[in-house]
Order: sequence, then structure tokens, then C-alpha cells
Amino acid sequence: MNYESFSELAERPTGKTSSAVSGPLYFGEAEELAELVGDFPVMGDFMGDHDMEDFVQDFPAKFPQYALLAIIDHGAVLAAKPEYHFDSYDEWFLAVDTSKTENPVFLWTGEGGFHVVFSSFEAFHASLEDWRPS
Repeated sequence: MNYESFSELAERPTGKTSSAVSGPLYFGEAEELAELVGDFPVMGDFMGDHDMEDFVQDFPAKFPQYALLAIIDHGAVLAAKPEYHFDSYDEWFLAVDTSKTENPVFLWTGEGGFHVVFSSFEAFHASLEDWRPS
């Protein structure tokens, strides 16, 4: 599946993970994901480094090539493990580079910034598998 088809889905996949991340993926709408990412405590440094005051408003202007794709599905993790403690290692997001035909998928972490995890969206989509709590 290509990114354009995926972005037009009425219902996004649930209960899926990928080899690029640990934990289940939450595929929300772009603005909802931006609100959730903007609330990550680790985003303060990122926003300061990029002269951003409001992640929801400023991210698309500063990074127009990236479309937010997914974050960890906090609800699924807590449903499986109510005692789970989220920390800064759980504050990451996946983004698609919409400026390239292949739509590579990037992982952003507080420790490493942006780095390519799949050279195309199709490769990312093919990597999706059912998430099973450990």
C-alpha cells in the first residue's frame, strides 16, 4: 500500500507494530498526533532548538516535508500492562517524507532526532505485524 492510499483510509490499522519501534502503533489524524506529540515532555528541547512555540502550529511550517504518521499506542500498552511506566524512551513519533516519491518513513527520538527507518512507505506498510504484549 502506498502512503496516499493509506492516508485516505477511513479507519486506520490498530493493534499493529513494526520492527522500527517497540510497542503498538497509534495511527491518528495529523492534528491529533501533533497535539499528542506536542505534549511529550521531551519536546521542549526539540521546540527550543527549532524556535517553535506551539508544536501543532509550528511543526508543519518548520518541517513541511514531514507528515506525522504514528506514535506509541498508550491505551493499548496500558490495557495490556496497567503497571507500565512510560518514560522518555516512549516519546517518539514516525513521520513520512511527502516530498519524495517513495515516501520514506522516519523515526524521531529525543536521543537521535530524525533518521530513516524505511526507504519507502510501502516497505514500512509491509513490515506491519500484529502487536503482542510481552
